[in-house]
Amino acid sequence: MSTIGLFIYAVLAYLTAGIVFALIFLLKGLQRTDPIATKSSIGFKALIMPGCTMLWPIMLLKWVRS
Repeated sequence: MSTIGLFIYAVLAYLTAGIVFALIFLLKGLQRTDPIATKSSIGFKALIMPGCTMLWPIMLLKWVRS
């Protein structure tokens, strides 16, 4: 397997983990890290999902520390 193939698999694994984390975080973790976002709309959650997907390691640390 080439280096590019390994890189693509690594990016896909990172994004898959990010999507799974973002879904769980938006359902359960958002209320714990930001109490004001408890009553947020589905539109707001759809807006922040890409950021949660890409920055999932940082969001995981914030969730664990809260």
